[in-house]
Amino acid sequence: AFSASSTQLTSLIAEEFFANPLNEDKKMISFSDSVQDATFNSANINDRTYKFTLKRFIEKKLTEGHSLSDVCNNIIDKTSIRKMTPSERTELVGKYIPEKLKKKWQINKADFNFKKSEYSFEMIDSLVDVISHDVFGQFTFDARLGWSFENIGHSGFYLSEEDWNNIFEDYQKYFEKVDHQDILIGDIDIFKGFLLGIIQRFKHQGIVYTKFLDAYYNDSRADYYPSGRRYPNLDFFSLRKNQPMFFTTNQKPVYSSKRRTFQGIGAGQSWYYRWVKKHAEVTRVHELYDGICNLLTKKGILLAVGEGVDKNGPRFVLNPDKLLYTKNVITSKCNQCQHVHTVADYLKTDANGIPCHKSNCDGVYELTDNTIQKKYFEDYYAVDPYRINAFEHTGSLDSKIKEFVEDEFKAKESTTPSHDINYLSCTPTMEMGIDIGNLSSVLLKAVPRNAASYLQRVGRSGRTSGNSLDISVIDKNPH
Repeated sequence: AFSASSTQLTSLIAEEFFANPLNEDKKMISFSDSVQDATFNSANINDRTYKFTLKRFIEKKLTEGHSLSDVCNNIIDKTSIRKMTPSERTELVGKYIPEKLKKKWQINKADFNFKKSEYSFEMIDSLVDVISHDVFGQFTFDARLGWSFENIGHSGFYLSEEDWNNIFEDYQKYFEKVDHQDILIGDIDIFKGFLLGIIQRFKHQGIVYTKFLDAYYNDSRADYYPSGRRYPNLDFFSLRKNQPMFFTTNQKPVYSSKRRTFQGIGAGQSWYYRWVKKHAEVTRVHELYDGICNLLTKKGILLAVGEGVDKNGPRFVLNPDKLLYTKNVITSKCNQCQHVHTVADYLKTDANGIPCHKSNCDGVYELTDNTIQKKYFEDYYAVDPYRINAFEHTGSLDSKIKEFVEDEFKAKESTTPSHDINYLSCTPTMEMGIDIGNLSSVLLKAVPRNAASYLQRVGRSGRTSGNSLDISVIDKNPH
């Protein structure tokens, strides 16, 4: 357990170190006591810090008022790639390629092929599609995870104020099968809070149209996860992660019950039923959601996809053209479970005091001051993207690979900086005999049992300037 948590902390330390504009030496060494830990640390550093690099890149591409579909489609202009030189394309790949795509392309430091002089346009196009869908995930099905832009109160994609207000013009006529005397429909303020929760739920569950899933939307069965061999550009998804999907109002859909490949109204204990009960007693719940989907489809907020192919009825997804980017957001927290809810600032009145989105919580959202945290992350993401390439340095490495890794790490200048090895995850093999003059930081994932070994490890840094930053990550147990 400590190894896993220390690796998470190590990745955060490394990311802060490399992102610091005052740090001109973009190199770091970490020491572990076992080969397994050093290898594990190297892989996790690459995987975790890549996400920060990508978020910094995304932040610089976001423009106030642009739609989610525009941002995803134009995150990298494929036409401009055709005008790049081979070295420029190589640098683009090095900076933004995810680790799983490296495996797919068989880019391997051990085979000395990771600095390819030529990447085909087809490979680059595939990378752009991966990045585009990663952007889509950042603001939809992954918007509630970790340091996502919305989760930290930085920014997000929401309906325009005009589209939001337009929903409620003559909205009651869409609910003829629901009792108009019901407070949920009759009180527009309550209905606004209710509908805001539905739209946020759709967005956070990935019920948003994406061009990558046209074949999935039009598949009559759609009882499988949209990944793997069916959709090669999506095979970097983990089945444990959230997935893009669609919503159906059918009362008894016959899709596989073992797979969460769609969202439906469900029965009495589903989120959609509980969300209604948090606002009012409504007996005709399915008719209520039918009316909501018809209303939002008529207003252009929802799209009906896969029409005519599904005996379960229409499939609905949010229209990404209607979701517009803004940094003008406000944050509220549940007064019981502290669940965070971020919305566009014009929704301040509608969002304040609505029930918590978590099914098992009876709290309500209250506005909170997020100024300090928002300023921190604005500065954090303002730093230029810098790729951390970690590699293990252990006694089990082949001598040729070890020599190559050491030369790469010690090199002062390079024509391919985004591919260079700049982080070594080591066992005690690096304690002695290797002089790296421009290294200014060492990170210890385990404190040696004797002072001499400790001095040998931290002595790797600061040899040129005499200054160094050495950090130890320790548990509470003595040796």
